[in-house]
Amino acid sequence: MGNAIVMSHMQLSDIVQIESTLAAGHSSTVFKAWHKRLQKHVAVKKQTYAEKVDIEIKHLEAEALKSIKSMYVPYVFDFLTEGSESYTILEFIEGESLDKPLIRGQKFSRKQIIKWYKQLALALDAIHKRDVYHRDIKPANIILMPNGDVCLIDFNSAYITGMKALQFSRSKGYASPEQLAIFHRYKSTQTFTGTQAFTQSKIEISQPEHDGKTELIQSQLPRPEISTPTDIDWARSDIYSLGATMRHLFTGTQHSNLVNKTTSSQAAKKDTHSVMGIIHKSTRPKPTERFKNSEQLLAALRNVNK
Repeated sequence: MGNAIVMSHMQLSDIVQIESTLAAGHSSTVFKAWHKRLQKHVAVKKQTYAEKVDIEIKHLEAEALKSIKSMYVPYVFDFLTEGSESYTILEFIEGESLDKPLIRGQKFSRKQIIKWYKQLALALDAIHKRDVYHRDIKPANIILMPNGDVCLIDFNSAYITGMKALQFSRSKGYASPEQLAIFHRYKSTQTFTGTQAFTQSKIEISQPEHDGKTELIQSQLPRPEISTPTDIDWARSDIYSLGATMRHLFTGTQHSNLVNKTTSSQAAKKDTHSVMGIIHKSTRPKPTERFKNSEQLLAALRNVNK
């Protein structure tokens, strides 16, 4: 990827017609829009930044995401700016995020969940091969599409190797222990310590759900020897978050970082041929005890007992 920043000078209104708001958060707003040239619906993510350099970084991130080709990740069509605002135009994914049926108490079949686990592992494989790490995998960021497949969305907290991190998020019950530890360290000191410099990166803390319980949970977590976000093995961290998400789908209970187990079956803890064994290995507190990468996770899932 080159250093030159080339951004579209077209106006947003020349490309799309905004129809409705899909989601609004503290750092971005996502709209449903009609793409005039493509003649189909797209999603438009609007973000506002105080500094031009932040917009340039976001453009590089959009270019990295544009290089990802996967059935289970939204395709990025374009990126443009208007003043202090940036707009990422990406594939519109129709469906419902998986947190909604979980809230309704809906149950899923083992066959469904194993299929989704494989699809999301393929999504991880596609993004990790491009040095992109999601860092916020949870049911709310997975869309169940009308055809029964799933899609991993919302790369707002993604880390791309070699780039500055504009946002650092954590979601209780899904973020890895090491991600929660670095979050806690930054929240406590507003700085990172260690040999790897991270002082040039702007950190925006995202605190999604269950914020009131964060400190209690963090105080009981193992504290890995991590100094900065660049010290974390983000591939294994994503694998943890995906495993915690799958456990929630299987059991209907949100994963707890406070306990060192994901199933009551002692045999399943040693058996990576069972799906709960795979989930257990994926959510081990120590990153080195998890699957090393998405390829290992996929291999295990392909051999899972039917």
